[in-house]
Amino acid sequence: MNSVAVWFITDTVDAASCALVKEDPARGVAPAIFHDFQQMKAATQHLYTSTFTKSVLAGDLDAVVKDMTEEDRLRLEREKKEHAQEEKKQHEKEKEKEMRRIQRAFDRKA
Repeated sequence: MNSVAVWFITDTVDAASCALVKEDPARGVAPAIFHDFQQMKAATQHLYTSTFTKSVLAGDLDAVVKDMTEEDRLRLEREKKEHAQEEKKQHEKEKEKEMRRIQRAFDRKA
């Protein structure tokens, strides 16, 4: 792929991302391009409205399930690390206990 094609694809994807996913005022998309992407989005959503209807289950879950925040993610990571440390300590204790048992058995034979 030549460099012009790569540049075009990269810039197009970047502009689409800014217009459709997460607006970034620092990068800014020209109003005409932003409008064109919004028109494509609306046309696409219209084409698939009957295909992607919200089920009763999805509606029920949407009302009950909470989106994970950054704080939730960090708390979960911390809990996983703590759990891993506790398991490691428990494993070390069991290993030491087994070593003492082996040592006692060896001492009895001697």
